[in-house]
Amino acid sequence: MRTRIKPLFGLLFSLTAQFIPAITMAADYPERPIKMVVPFPPGGATDVVSRLMETGSLSSVIENRGGAGAVIGAEVVAKAAPDGYTILSTTAGVHVVNPAIYPQLPYDPIKSFSPVGQSISAPLVIAVPTSSPFKTLKDFLAYAKKNPGQLNYGTAGTGSSLHQT
Repeated sequence: MRTRIKPLFGLLFSLTAQFIPAITMAADYPERPIKMVVPFPPGGATDVVSRLMETGSLSSVIENRGGAGAVIGAEVVAKAAPDGYTILSTTAGVHVVNPAIYPQLPYDPIKSFSPVGQSISAPLVIAVPTSSPFKTLKDFLAYAKKNPGQLNYGTAGTGSSLHQT
């Protein structure tokens, strides 16, 4: 019986010892401000949500790096040191849309990032003035197909979720 306890104790000690540096490191994090890169201009939905998260207990700085359908900001984070001090606050476009519409990206949508979590989920809607003749999405789409170029819409830019609607 005694010979079984020693190997088991040794195994438990070695497993526990592996986590001691991580626990110590976690206690010191963050030692400096965390840079949260938002790959969109200030004032948009992603920026606002990022700033709401930023007001928490962590010391952080928001850096807006908009342009090219979020490619510019994503590239900044993809090339940053993987030390937990530069994070990307973005939409699914960086990982889903951009690889489909841009033949060469300066980052790998899968290998360049480690997902941390989802901050929000928001639906996309199509809205028209109440005085509009469109009462359903089916009416709206039928008109758009029969009258190409006759409707105007707002978009956040090429490749954005609003562009694809």
